[in-house]
Amino acid sequence: MRAVQDEGTPAPGHPAALLLRHLAARRSPSGLALDLALAGLLLAVGLLAARWPVRVDPVEVLLAGAASLAVRRVLPSAALALGWLTVLWQVTSHAPPSLVQVASAAVVYSAAAWGGRAELVVAAVSASLGGLAGGLYLVQTRFASITLRYGEPAVGARDDTALLVIVVPAAILTACWTAGFAVRTIRARLAETAQRALAEGRAAEAQEQAGVEQARTAMARDVHDVVGHSLAVIIAQADSVRFLDDADRVRDVVGTIAATARSSLLEVRDVLERTEPVPSRDGADLDALVAQVRSAGVEVQERTEGEPGALDADPGLAARRVLQEMLANALRHGRPGGVVEVQRLWRDADLVLEVGNAVGPGGTGGSGAGLPGMRDRVEAVGGSLGTDRIGERFVARVRIPRTAAP
Repeated sequence: MRAVQDEGTPAPGHPAALLLRHLAARRSPSGLALDLALAGLLLAVGLLAARWPVRVDPVEVLLAGAASLAVRRVLPSAALALGWLTVLWQVTSHAPPSLVQVASAAVVYSAAAWGGRAELVVAAVSASLGGLAGGLYLVQTRFASITLRYGEPAVGARDDTALLVIVVPAAILTACWTAGFAVRTIRARLAETAQRALAEGRAAEAQEQAGVEQARTAMARDVHDVVGHSLAVIIAQADSVRFLDDADRVRDVVGTIAATARSSLLEVRDVLERTEPVPSRDGADLDALVAQVRSAGVEVQERTEGEPGALDADPGLAARRVLQEMLANALRHGRPGGVVEVQRLWRDADLVLEVGNAVGPGGTGGSGAGLPGMRDRVEAVGGSLGTDRIGERFVARVRIPRTAAP
């Protein structure tokens, strides 16, 4: 199952999708519905309070406070501006605290939680300086009413109460701003986690695709080597039939062609189904490849030096496939009727394979598409490939370590 969709968005079941849905709560229908409900509640309570024997805010101020609640998520800056307008109206009209202060606290929280950087700073200033200014205003209005009703209070009691009244509004607004900032910080961490999850998902998908492409390339290279070698042998054998007069010999060649085709088919099937490479044991697989070429009527001069031994799985498979391709190139691009020279040098740490053949005028000398594939294969196991052409003779030489690279 793919963790990330093609367009770069997380799949529905991916953890990043859950985080991003949480981050979208700012403009979610449920959040907007809640704000509209709070705004309607504030407006309804304010209008109902007009029937009581207390001083209430005008309808315009109630509407401004309700509007600030309604847009506090989607437009924090507008909500802050409306909040300040209601406060300025209270100060200029010498109105007592009312329900719109509840809206102001909610707006400060929302600006800290959902607003931009500028709105965050404005909310912090509103919470601190605006809170202190509101406290001073409360002290003035409160003690004026106390003096008119009860007379002058004691000096110490007045100072203590005034300090408390000044600090409390700023403390409440600062607490609201701090709560909003905490939500903002948590949301930022969730966003970072979501982006990290998306990046990891994309990296895992890219790695998976790279592995699939690598496996596909390796399979195509194997099929190319197997089919190319077998077809080269079959073509050489089929061409020789024209020059045979002995019926028994013709039957032998045709039988060899059929056996080579069947062997190629089985090997291609093995390539498509195999999950682990099979190690080459004492060079027996390499002997069989040389025997196939020789059975096609091609003269092969073979020389082996050193003590043959087993190769690890990956180097053994590389040795077989590379020798297949070198022999196929010798048959395809070599001079008809020419000699193919095969040398194997078994050393303690590696195996050196060398195939040489004569090429006619205009021949490619084996420099076709197979060489890049051979080079990639031997380099993948820590080996190397070299080619030389001297006059009309082309030589391909590979070095393959006996053990797989760690």
